[in-house]
Amino acid sequence: GTAPEVSVDPTISVTVNAEGQLEVEFTGTLQVAPSVNGPWTNLDVTSPVIWQTTDPQQFGRAVVE
Repeated sequence: GTAPEVSVDPTISVTVNAEGQLEVEFTGTLQVAPSVNGPWTNLDVTSPVIWQTTDPQQFGRAVVE
């Protein structure tokens, strides 16, 4: 027989670490955009990612491609 297909839902969580930075943990591919409506751009990064609170505002999501 053949193995059943397994789909993994993407996950994303954001926490503030002890240094006051945003720590983004995700599964799948992390995408960012300047607005909630996009345009979305893939980031070639691995989880977790650290963002500074002084960085420009951006929206993030995790997707499975």
